[in-house]
Amino acid sequence: MKYNYVLLSTDWDVYRQFYSDVLHREDVCYVAGPQARKRGLEKLLYRAHFNKKLNRLVQLPFKGLWNRSYFTNPFKDDKPLCFVLFRDWVSLDAYTGYISWLKNRYPNARFVWFLHDLMATHVDFYTGRILDIDRYKRDLDLVVTCNPAEAAKYQLFYHSVPISKLCGDGNGDRCDVLFIGKDKGRLERLLRIYDALTLKGARCRFFISEVADPDLAGSRREGITFLDRPMSYKDCQSWVSGSKCLLELRHDPASGQTMRVSEALLFGKKLITDNPVLADGTGFDPQLIRVLGPGDDTERIDLPFMTAVPDIPPHTREDVRRRLSPATFLEELDAILP
Repeated sequence: MKYNYVLLSTDWDVYRQFYSDVLHREDVCYVAGPQARKRGLEKLLYRAHFNKKLNRLVQLPFKGLWNRSYFTNPFKDDKPLCFVLFRDWVSLDAYTGYISWLKNRYPNARFVWFLHDLMATHVDFYTGRILDIDRYKRDLDLVVTCNPAEAAKYQLFYHSVPISKLCGDGNGDRCDVLFIGKDKGRLERLLRIYDALTLKGARCRFFISEVADPDLAGSRREGITFLDRPMSYKDCQSWVSGSKCLLELRHDPASGQTMRVSEALLFGKKLITDNPVLADGTGFDPQLIRVLGPGDDTERIDLPFMTAVPDIPPHTREDVRRRLSPATFLEELDAILP
């Protein structure tokens, strides 16, 4: 590897779990958000300085004074650094000039912005405006997105979100069909699909968080659990491992490889999806995927599909794990960057 990699991530622990395959490596440093290294009074002062409500009223100056506190080079060799920026750090840069500060401090470094979600979710801390993608395409060495449609629209490099395997393979004894996700306006569809699949004889477990409808009386089902907050990602993978088939419903224009798709590939599970694009070119055996028909029609999804455990050779699973791993993502970056 030509570079030592600094993953400027967020305080959302899911990302740490996504990238856990590489966190033990001597050429990788993981920073879990701008507040990760701050404690006690320093943390209180930082939060006050960047407080959203206060800064919307009056933009507090001198935020660049914190730049030195975010990262200290821990690497033992003198290889150049590659900073992989997640969402928070690019928004932070607008008020601190942090990227320019890093460029001055590490003149041989490379800079990559990885959009782990749609462009519309990458917004300014205080104004809520979408960040200027054209500016960062000019200022950075590479901008990566996990969405193929936006890769084509903005002429960005496409890569699915890396994923690490946190638990062993299960035999699908916990349920036949699994859904884990936020409501995001999909509750009615989820109930309709749940009823149709259970009527066919499938054991379904749906975990739904952030439900918009406060009155859930008509939504109760034996296999549906409404969560007060999203499930931890480690528990999520445990349920994926213990299921036979995953259900994916899109809630946005994303047409690429979502986390549910990656998990199905990683654990060798079948997939029911409303995205016809996935039937082609994702590495799925056609026998392991079913696409919902118009109106979420489940006619093509029979009980044997949902209940039979697929026979996938161990070497195939290992190849998939290697392809989805963050280690492979860093290798690809290393090959692309000059």
